[in-house]
Parts: sequence; structure tokens; C-alpha cells
Amino acid sequence: MKIVHAILLVVILMASCTNVNAEFAAKFDPYYSYLSYTTSFFPERAVAIGEELSEGRIYRELFVKSFIPGYLLTEFSYNPLPAIGGYVKQYTGDIYNSMTFTPTFNLIRSLSAGFEEPWALTFFLGEILGFKYAEEEPDYMGVGYSGFLLSYGDTHIKDNTFIGDSWLQGEWKIKGARFSEHQKLVWSFRIGGKYHGNPGIKSVYYFAFDRSRTDYGFHKFSFIKNAALSYQVDFDSQKFDAVRHYLLVSKKFPIADYRLAVKVELGFVWERSSKYAGVLKPADEGDRFQLIIRPNVEF
Repeated sequence: MKIVHAILLVVILMASCTNVNAEFAAKFDPYYSYLSYTTSFFPERAVAIGEELSEGRIYRELFVKSFIPGYLLTEFSYNPLPAIGGYVKQYTGDIYNSMTFTPTFNLIRSLSAGFEEPWALTFFLGEILGFKYAEEEPDYMGVGYSGFLLSYGDTHIKDNTFIGDSWLQGEWKIKGARFSEHQKLVWSFRIGGKYHGNPGIKSVYYFAFDRSRTDYGFHKFSFIKNAALSYQVDFDSQKFDAVRHYLLVSKKFPIADYRLAVKVELGFVWERSSKYAGVLKPADEGDRFQLIIRPNVEF
């Protein structure tokens, strides 16, 4: 908590400086919603000009710029459906149990699986790179982030049960989105570690990547277009054994007139029993597998 308080103090001091630019942003999503406040150390944002800028070059530009911090972003995020799944189990146990169809499949758990916390406070220090197709373009056609992130929360979610846990997460990441009239591309690469204050939850190191592509004018079947892939693997911080795999594959059905896409997401979460210890360790001592089904809408 001392680290979090110190960074909050830095944010307040920076926001009070007249030579620092600042902006707010917000987004609502059933699985990940946030409110953020960004302060910049320099008067002008770094901008990449040109439609021919390849995806590989974007990654290289962001990798280099991540070590020259120009921005501090403070974000409060909330995961609505994962949190609702916990509230349903906690306050309406009969309804929750009625959604159990097999010993390993509960519909509410399936809809809300994949998130280990209901909320987080995050600080990001790094570079933000704006994308424009031409110098005279008034608006940005995307933005990329690269740098170092620190997140904090006080609650862990296990099988839709809230568990007290002061956790701290640190990572290096490259993420962003680039869009045009006909396409939207979103990507994220992350490597880091997560410390759990609750002794019943193993602290881990992890690697994760996400890539999502939406082609509004394309309506045929394709493994690349109108598809997304998310994957994360967690390793025990002491033994370096894999204790958790998370995989989510999405197929999108775009509606070009409204610039949105209906998504069907399928995947799974696999957890080794050694991820938890003490009273949190599964009674059957076996590994756990949870199927994920998520209907969603992408704007």
C-alpha cells in the first residue's frame, strides 16, 4: 500500500503542474470497464504518419519508445460480469446452483470466467504513440502504448467466490489499436508478475498476448479476419511450473452500417491444483478445467 500511496502522490503533484497536459477517458464493456486519467510530460504527442506503417514496424517503434517514458496513466477498472457472477453466488445461491448442469459446468461461472479480480487501480508509465494516415488529419486513427505497469487490488475471484487478497501486479507491455473506415486492429503483448498477499494463492510470473481484427466489409469465413485470440500462461514464482492456462478464441459477425460486431467467444481456463494452498486448495486435489462461453458486442 505504501507504493500505491506514493504513486498517487506523484500523480496529484504532476496534475497540478501547468506544463503538464492531461486528459480523461472512459469505456464501458460488460467484461472490462475503466475510467482513466493521463498526464503527459511533453507538450506534443509522438505521432506515426502513414497508412503504409506495417504492424511489425509499429511494434518496433513502441518497443524502443517504452524505455523513454512520456506519459503517466492512472486507471480505475471494474469487471462488471465477473463481479456480478460473484454477487449472484454470494446472495442468491439457489439461482447460482440451478445453473449447474454438470459437475464441471455452471453457466454463470462460464459466462464470467477468466478474470481473477473484480476491480483494479493501475498506474502506467511509458510512451503513447498516435497514428494518422496523413499529416493534415484532424483525428487520430489509433493509438499504441508501451511501457511499465503497476496494478493493485484487494480481492481475488475463485469459482465466483470473493476472497480477501491484497495483490500487486507489475508488467511490461505493448498494446494498442489502429482503425480505419473498414478495419480495426487491436493487439497486446505482456510479461510480468503478480504477488498475492493471501498465502493460499500462489504468486506467479506470466506471459500473455491478445490480437483482435475486425473487417467491417468482409462477411465470408476466415481464420484471420473478424477473429480474435487471447492467451495467458502463469508460472509458479518458486517452482516455475505452469499453474494456469487461459485461452479465448473469438469469431465476429460485423454490422458495417453501425460499425459494430456481434462476437461469440469460446475458450477455457485450466488451473493446476497447486495454484492454491491451505483451505483454498481444491478438495479433490485435481486440476480444474472451466469452459468459457461469452456472447458480446464490440463497438
